[in-house]
Amino acid sequence: MNTMSKFSLMVLSFVLSLILWVYVQVQEKPLPELKSSYTLDIASKGLPDNLVVVSQQHAITIFPTGSLADRSLIQDDDLSAYVDLSRAKVGQFSYPVRIQNKGDYPGGWSPKSPMATVRIDTISSATVPVDVVPSGVPQDRDYLFVQERSYTEPRYVTITGPTSDVKDVKTGWALVDLSTVSPGLTPPPAKVFLNLSDGSPAPGSIKADPPSVLVHPDIVVSPLTRNLHVLPDFKGVPPPGYTIKSVEVTPEDVEVRGQSDAIIAVSFLRTEPIDLTGLMETKTFTAVPILPTAVILSPPAPAQPISVKVTIEPTATKTATKSPAPKPASEKRRRRHHR
Repeated sequence: MNTMSKFSLMVLSFVLSLILWVYVQVQEKPLPELKSSYTLDIASKGLPDNLVVVSQQHAITIFPTGSLADRSLIQDDDLSAYVDLSRAKVGQFSYPVRIQNKGDYPGGWSPKSPMATVRIDTISSATVPVDVVPSGVPQDRDYLFVQERSYTEPRYVTITGPTSDVKDVKTGWALVDLSTVSPGLTPPPAKVFLNLSDGSPAPGSIKADPPSVLVHPDIVVSPLTRNLHVLPDFKGVPPPGYTIKSVEVTPEDVEVRGQSDAIIAVSFLRTEPIDLTGLMETKTFTAVPILPTAVILSPPAPAQPISVKVTIEPTATKTATKSPAPKPASEKRRRRHHR
């Protein structure tokens, strides 16, 4: 075999060995599957200090348009996205999303000019009162919580946030657990919660300063109890043709307790007005008692609520007896002529 043939065999052996080596490597360590899309969180940059982001699109999905070889260079950690808000305006607008790639991928992306929706507002502050909201019941039955005389320290907090939300917050509140309080004892600081005018929680973009307050619950010792007759109050009347036949209150008397001077000054227990406007059938209402300051029901949450059954019936009408209609004068003359 000549030298040329030996060289050709050596080259062929090397190529086959290389192919075999590549095959084994691929089997042991297969190439990662190329991703067809990438979802990136959208950051915001450059927002002026007097403005705040109320809401924005949080993520965007982009698709690489480069060749397979180029796409193999993409690393997730190399990609990021942001919107430049240095020239942002108050209101909801769409802003260009800028894609940053710190890696070696040279290709493009789809969409070419992605946009994100961002709502911007001015920052404002307001002062709101903080109410004391109780939970639970005192451990000692002789302890009475008087909400009207309870307060927080400070009594007002400053709230700061988006103007559109701040103007909708009218008050804050702090929770006090009555099972842990007693006369003269101040509970630990309580977090200030904020609600919008419709009662829903205020968004987290609104902050209270200070974020917590001291709650001073007014706890008095009130061993005096008394039974009071329930006297329901009404407003409105049934429509014409209907009348109230009877009113039944259950229970007729309830036990209350409170401070001596407050208990003695009450002779009966009124309820909030029950609306009878347009009522045409019997109905049972749950009455809400009106309790004087320093007076509570005993127990505070009775098993049987106060119910008021109002029986309605149609108004009785009598049928009037009709008198015979007077005869016309012309008919009377015809009868006299006939005679």
